[in-house]
Amino acid sequence: MRLAEIRTLEEANRLLKGHLKKHNEKFGLKPLKEENGHEENPVDLDRAFTIKEQRTLSKGLSFQYKNRCYQIKTPENINRLQNKKIQILEKLDGQLIVETANGEALKIEDAYTGRVQKTLDSKELASLWPDKKLHRPSRRHPWR
Repeated sequence: MRLAEIRTLEEANRLLKGHLKKHNEKFGLKPLKEENGHEENPVDLDRAFTIKEQRTLSKGLSFQYKNRCYQIKTPENINRLQNKKIQILEKLDGQLIVETANGEALKIEDAYTGRVQKTLDSKELASLWPDKKLHRPSRRHPWR
């Protein structure tokens, strides 16, 4: 640009137009087909940018994901899903989608009820089973 004595931006743009035309004539190729080679991408981007994990359903149709327990809402034929692999898709907004291996969408519900099962002490167990008879070995038992 110094050799062409260009000092302003407008002069540089005029020079660029001339250089682009010469460059395209020298290096440019005509396309083999005139039609547009770009096609619409059929990929669902919302599904492509999901976190995918695989789990196995229990006999009660429940599974765990991120320290939470979920259960499949009862489908028409329960036995077909027991011990089957499922795909868990977590979208960027946190929404969960659960599918079978065939791609069938399943409805889920949060199975955690907030109640924690209480662990009983051995003394408390005895109070729950008052009719339980204690087994005493005989006098001649080898452990005595």
